[in-house]
Amino acid sequence: MGFSFLPVMEYLSRRAFHAARLCPHTVTLPRDPGEGSGARTIHYWAPPGEPRLPPLLLIHGFGPMATWQWRRQVGPFSRRFHVVVPDLLCFGGSSPSPSSPA
Repeated sequence: MGFSFLPVMEYLSRRAFHAARLCPHTVTLPRDPGEGSGARTIHYWAPPGEPRLPPLLLIHGFGPMATWQWRRQVGPFSRRFHVVVPDLLCFGGSSPSPSSPA
């Protein structure tokens, strides 16, 4: 049994997002009539409440989750923008896409 770096990265990333006053949110997406059952969700980080600053959507590249890729930028950006950072389908806290194998 060895040491895993993943929990440390997740902790540091979440800490950076909370320091930028971003909170985790989840939204359930409607399903197409031909899709199977079960909820499809998008997880994202954003400030609580209504936006008071211009919006800035940060989309991650290929990687395990958005928090890892944007952890150093959310602090400075959140001072001037209403930052929204989603985990795309199949990444992080979001559910798999409807075409993904079960």
